[in-house]
Amino acid sequence: MLIKHRPGESYQHAAARTVFIDWLNLSNGSFGPFHWRSDNGNVWEEFPFIKDVSEPINNSMSYAPSYEELKAANVYPIAIADIAIEHKGMIVYAIEIVHKHDISEEKIAKLKGLKSCCEMEIWRIEAHWVLSQVGMPTEFPDACIRRVDRYDVRAWREPLVLGWPFNKI
Repeated sequence: MLIKHRPGESYQHAAARTVFIDWLNLSNGSFGPFHWRSDNGNVWEEFPFIKDVSEPINNSMSYAPSYEELKAANVYPIAIADIAIEHKGMIVYAIEIVHKHDISEEKIAKLKGLKSCCEMEIWRIEAHWVLSQVGMPTEFPDACIRRVDRYDVRAWREPLVLGWPFNKI
């Protein structure tokens, strides 16, 4: 397991994010409060959300584009989730790993403001809880892993064009 540490983040935050993603990928579509079709969805690390879009940016790559890649394409994300879980082409869970700072009300509001045709849940997970586990956990205490907000926006919009914004035709 390779820990992807980014400038400005603590090693505890980076390690907890990496471990939690590993647990999700090993769980085959069901892990604690999270349920998705593993054969038709992905677990994304550092997933960028674009204004009015919560569906995955399908860029024909196996990773979510970085802030720098988006900036180079003149696309600026309104929020970046530590982890996002895709189910049937839609992001259904946005997960924040918290260590020194909790998820801000501003970020929650930005995520709530996204247009989507499905329900998306916003979760926070304590980094210290993840790193204190021995093996994959089977219990998920509310104090350490909890839903921050839940909303349902039914404003349908056109789906993303495959390849946007990277594989322009």
